[in-house]
Amino acid sequence: MKRTGSAVLKVQLEALEAEGHGKTISNPKIFTIDNQLATITQGEQIAVTTSTGTGTSSTEFKDAALKLLVTPSIIGDGNILLDITVNNDTPNRTTAAVGINKMEIKTKLLIADGDIVVIGGIKKNQIANSKNQAPGIGDLPVVGNLFKGKANSDTMSELLIFIAPRVL
Repeated sequence: MKRTGSAVLKVQLEALEAEGHGKTISNPKIFTIDNQLATITQGEQIAVTTSTGTGTSSTEFKDAALKLLVTPSIIGDGNILLDITVNNDTPNRTTAAVGINKMEIKTKLLIADGDIVVIGGIKKNQIANSKNQAPGIGDLPVVGNLFKGKANSDTMSELLIFIAPRVL
């Protein structure tokens, strides 16, 4: 029965993707033993320059990655206690100095072996506005508007993480 639930969820996610309402970023599988931390990371390291008080600067590398940390504890009645941390750190390249946008969820869940839990709440709203014009001609009164363009976009995204623990 539990495998049927996973199959139904897979079909529903594929339907959302086909309609353009969702995208599967990754489908990893990790294994661990009782009470041992398991980690999976997908992303990049970026150079972040910091200045010191003496006028010098130093460069260090920081992770800009999606990271999942899970510690399972098997409970005797067929349940699993999951200690979960999800980080979705992305580069912030909007200024000359690159930084890291940090998003994190920490939770503990009690779930039955083979059931599926969804972790959400990592939302991002991205607004972009741009203007362009033909050099010289775009500055002319009245006629210049024919040689100008604007583009605006507003994108909302939410990261949902599906976890289906199984005792092997």
